[in-house]
Amino acid sequence: MLEIYVEAELKNKVVDLFLEKGLDNFFCLNVQRYAAKNLLVSQMEQVSGRKEYVMFKVFAKKKQKREILLWLEEFDHARYFVSKKKEKEK
Repeated sequence: MLEIYVEAELKNKVVDLFLEKGLDNFFCLNVQRYAAKNLLVSQMEQVSGRKEYVMFKVFAKKKQKREILLWLEEFDHARYFVSKKKEKEK
């Protein structure tokens, strides 16, 4: 499983990208990133101490995970984070 965090304004672009590429087994959740005020850009972010993100949980095999990471290279690297979760072998 991959957990991918993108800035909220990229949500529709990432969903469209996944669907165009034939990826149809993922979840999308609204989340907030909390950080020190100096790491947040807009005035609203600095006041609230958080930034709006979207988390995608993608269930894919190892080869497809690599493909997904290549697809994400279309986006600015500062705008997403990836967390790879290891699955138990059955």
